[in-house]
Amino acid sequence: MIFAYARVSSREQSTDAQVPDLEKFGFDELVSDKISGKIFERKGLEELRGKLRADDVLLVWRLDRLGRSMLEVLNLVAELKSAGVHLVSLKDGVDTRTPIGNLMLGLMASLAEYEFTLLKERQRAGIDARKLKGLPTGRPKGLSPEAEKKAILVKDLYDLRKYSITEIMRKADIKSRGTIYKYLRLQGVDV
Repeated sequence: MIFAYARVSSREQSTDAQVPDLEKFGFDELVSDKISGKIFERKGLEELRGKLRADDVLLVWRLDRLGRSMLEVLNLVAELKSAGVHLVSLKDGVDTRTPIGNLMLGLMASLAEYEFTLLKERQRAGIDARKLKGLPTGRPKGLSPEAEKKAILVKDLYDLRKYSITEIMRKADIKSRGTIYKYLRLQGVDV
């Protein structure tokens, strides 16, 4: 079977750019997600992974639809390959049913590994240079000025005792309950 997967990053976006190309190739079933690549758990992709069997084909418009980083994508591809599932990426020219497609994927994997190694080396060099100069390393302590203002707003709304945490999240334009509680703790509220 050929399973197509389409993903866009937000609910406002549409898979309209991807689906016509996937339809031209042909597929038996289409699964899609409307969620950022930053989010590792994508329900549609997870559902699809449970359906894939040996000799099935996972069809995507571009490899970046499968994950945020090339390393993440290549880990998924390795998992698929070990299960005997083939991958076709229309825009990247990858088709693991062919020797050339496997070569392309191997080259991409090598480049991703090289890029990752360079990134780590640059990061280590930057940390070492800061240490030599006696400068701090790591994430700065505390909140940015913008986050500090939001933390004060969150505490003020909380202190009114008339808004639920969900309402405070909406009013302060904060997407995470954890952030609300963090801000409250930083403002001295015992939660």
